Amino acid sequence: MTAAATLLARHAPHLVYDSRERYFADAAAIWTDSPTNVLKRLTGAVIATPPTLSLAFLGPHVYADGTKVLASDTIGDTTRDYAAHAAALHAQPRYRDRVHGHARADAQGRLWLQYWLFYYYNDFQIVDGLSGGDHEGDWELVQIRLNAAEQPEQVVCSQHKTAQAKAWPNVPKQGTHPVVHVARGSHANYFTAGPHWTGIWFDETNGKGRQVTPTVDVLGDATPDWVLWPGAWGDTRPTASPLDSGSPLSPGVRPHWLDPSLLKARG
Repeated sequence: MTAAATLLARHAPHLVYDSRERYFADAAAIWTDSPTNVLKRLTGAVIATPPTLSLAFLGPHVYADGTKVLASDTIGDTTRDYAAHAAALHAQPRYRDRVHGHARADAQGRLWLQYWLFYYYNDFQIVDGLSGGDHEGDWELVQIRLNAAEQPEQVVCSQHKTAQAKAWPNVPKQGTHPVVHVARGSHANYFTAGPHWTGIWFDETNGKGRQVTPTVDVLGDATPDWVLWPGAWGDTRPTASPLDSGSPLSPGVRPHWLDPSLLKARG
């Protein structure tokens, strides 16, 4: 059996951004390490700030200093100057153009390659100059199902609260890498460029921005500890608006982390 790290690197998605995109898929550490970000309780009590706050500080039950973890804990940006902070961190090679890879068999024994993409901020553009559904932190997902011969047979792309699947032969590719178009601001993933109806408004993916096949940082089912941290990657709270959602949770606390087939996708 081929090593998970080899398979994950072989099929990492080739990301094509919109020409006006301001945020890119980088290491999740951009959120913990951002100097203006704070880990705090729902009450506002501060637990940690950088450099004490880091990915290594997070855990499923206790923090590195022994403090108990609560599911209501959040990491939030205290200045709201998101674009500037994201750009400064993206400029550093240790963070830039990295995704988090996880190989996991589903309940039927089929192997999946999951690519978890983290973005500093989600600024879904309704029209130029008007956004909706903005929230701190943004976890997105591209996953690939392999057959018994370890060859790709299906690709699934997250798109807001849904997902889309295509058979491998029907997916555009750059060598062994599926081509994924990232929607401006929302970071929903699509197989083609162009406007895409979300059910509420359009995602824009003009395909004229940066193109990159990111480096893959491999995750285990329960390692490192931060993948199971139950808090929120941002302190944005959802509202009654259908455009809005709160800041996301860690990959490892989601149902499809241990069974990728649970992520339901339309064909």
